Amino acid sequence: MTKNEAVEILRLIEGAYPHFMKGTEEQVQSKAKVWMYHLEKMDYERTLENVHEYIALNEYPPSISEIRPIVYKFDSIKKKIDAVFEND
Repeated sequence: MTKNEAVEILRLIEGAYPHFMKGTEEQVQSKAKVWMYHLEKMDYERTLENVHEYIALNEYPPSISEIRPIVYKFDSIKKKIDAVFEND
């Protein structure tokens, strides 16, 4: 995802959970840096869907792992399975 898309995700979370980015200036910058690092490695559309679903179901803000699209873990397995069936 792009930097702007990552910022949009953070703003969405902050809008739903106003205390998400609270703390000293140093704490907020540190938290934003960590989140940006991880968000920029994720797929925007899948992450956005996960954030909306998380917000609908949870009272407290998410951790990175709670909104990270899990499909990445299965992509390599799916490719291997697809390759097996392509030969048939």
